[in-house]
Amino acid sequence: MSRILILDGSPNAKGNTNALITCFTEGAKSSGNIVSRLNIRDMNINPCVGCLGGDSAACPLSPCCQKDDMDQIYRGIAENDIVVFASPIYYWNFPSQFKAAIDRMIAIVEGNPAQHILAGKKLMLLMCCEEAHNKRNESGVQIFYRNFLEYYGIEGLGVHVFGGMMGADDYKKHPEALIGSCLLGAMVK
Repeated sequence: MSRILILDGSPNAKGNTNALITCFTEGAKSSGNIVSRLNIRDMNINPCVGCLGGDSAACPLSPCCQKDDMDQIYRGIAENDIVVFASPIYYWNFPSQFKAAIDRMIAIVEGNPAQHILAGKKLMLLMCCEEAHNKRNESGVQIFYRNFLEYYGIEGLGVHVFGGMMGADDYKKHPEALIGSCLLGAMVK
């Protein structure tokens, strides 16, 4: 059993990403995992100001000098074993709201890079995009993922992209994506 934190980076509360997360959560819970979720769209997260003033050794659950809802994400990461970045792909990358939260994760390694809150965690990307079977769509997040894993020295559980989902309810046309997301959740240990 693992504790899983899903960071929902979709600006749309009822769209394709939500459907994938719902199925993933059902699968993960069916395997005995404990799943929690934070919706970035509902949070107040300021952009990174590049101050490099974080100090994870001094305050591991709130390493950034800015005090906003990012503290909930830091706590969530610290309290869980697996972190899932769930998001649509916008212009080969993450939506801007989610990108702001990802940029603020630099504070995690400030101060004491060897003992940060991501140490020993696993990371998965669960994403949807417009075109199915178009590797260009996911190339940006693939590069980000490899670099993020290397930078933080953490284990990856893969980038899982489900295509053919441009409209907010296109998941209804792709039951295979929902089944795949549920099975993916069930395999996480």
